[in-house]
Amino acid sequence: MRPGELATVLKKKWLGLSLLTLLVLVLGYLGLREFWRWWAINREYKDIKEEIVKLDARTGELKKELEDLSQPVAMEKEAKARLNLKREGESVLIVVSEDNFPEENFFTSESQGLLTPLKSWLLAKLNNPESIWFNLNNWKTYFFP
Repeated sequence: MRPGELATVLKKKWLGLSLLTLLVLVLGYLGLREFWRWWAINREYKDIKEEIVKLDARTGELKKELEDLSQPVAMEKEAKARLNLKREGESVLIVVSEDNFPEENFFTSESQGLLTPLKSWLLAKLNNPESIWFNLNNWKTYFFP
């Protein structure tokens, strides 16, 4: 085949080749789109299945806890622990661990606080009608009551 013949054949069949190329592109796009939908649905299905397994396990734990708490001894123990209830003649002793014990902080008192001057300056700005902060405060209270 001579070089000129290939060009004439392509000129004669350009419409058919263009349509075939367009068809391949459209079918490829549709196929990829459906594959992506299938993959997303499959992923969501697996996530829901895992959540169902977790919820079933939690349901079993809660049923066991309910069975345990339905016994009078466990009910009494739970009432004593949560509500600080006691029977007549008993006394309640609350033990606080070192981790939960409040620490003394000398900088939190209002008179000696480190941020007291900043607080007073900011409050003065918020209450001054000529200040830009006053206007921002009004906008904040208008939009977020």
